[in-house]
Parts: sequence; C-alpha cells; structure tokens
Amino acid sequence: PLGRIGVLICYDSEFPLLGRALAEAGVEILLVPSATEALAGFTRVRVGAMARALEGQMIAVHAPVVGAAPWCAGMEENTGRASIYGPPDRGFPPTGIFAEGGLGLCRCLHRRRDRCPRRWRRAELPPLAGAGGAAFAHHPSGAGRS
Repeated sequence: PLGRIGVLICYDSEFPLLGRALAEAGVEILLVPSATEALAGFTRVRVGAMARALEGQMIAVHAPVVGAAPWCAGMEENTGRASIYGPPDRGFPPTGIFAEGGLGLCRCLHRRRDRCPRRWRRAELPPLAGAGGAAFAHHPSGAGRS
C-alpha cells in the first residue's frame, strides 16, 4: 500500500486547517487536483499544496488540468504544471520538489527511487482546539465552527 490518502480540491489547498485535519487523521499523501485559467490561480494552489506538505510533513501531489478543456464552458484553457511536493528535510530534496512537469505540458511524472524514501515518520502535531480536534475558521458564517 502507498499509505493513507487525502484530497484537497483546488482552492481548498489554500486553507491550512483543512490540511491539518487531514494530517491529524494520518494522511501521508495529499492529492490536490485543480483547474486554473491564469498563472496567478495556479500559483496560489501550488503554494497552498507546498505549504500543506510542509506543515503536515506529507507528500502533496498537485495534478492540474492543463491546456485546452473544451468541455468546460468558461475555462476552455487551463494553466498549470503537475508536481509532487514534500517537506524539504529528512533526506528529501532541499526545494521540497520531488518532480515537476513543464508549465502547460501534458506529461507523466516519474519519481526517482533514490530521492523519495518509501516511508518516514511524521513529527507529531499538537491537537487543534475544538470538538474532535478540528476547527474551521474559514467557515461561511465568518465566526468559525468546531
């Protein structure tokens, strides 16, 4: 088995508490699919995915829609770059980037076995305040909820 997998879809990757809740649940691999028209949108999701990998001491796989998407009205052209991120420590690459495709290119990524250890132990995270250990400050009510 690869490990416990969690998903944050596109914009969700920008919220630290969602990633933290997944890390506390034991997620080791975070999947971040996205669809962004502009480079700025792609960069926001990329930075979010990299931050969640660092904060949760997990691997984040960013899989954006790239190029023409005629089936999607309003987003017929997408910008992105498939990437695999991890925390830049514990023998991982100092950039935190395991693999990265070209911007706007459709390709498969292959990891190098010598750069990506199969298992590592995540540092324990202190629990979040609130019932069940999760709090969501970005809740639409604005007041947050536990």
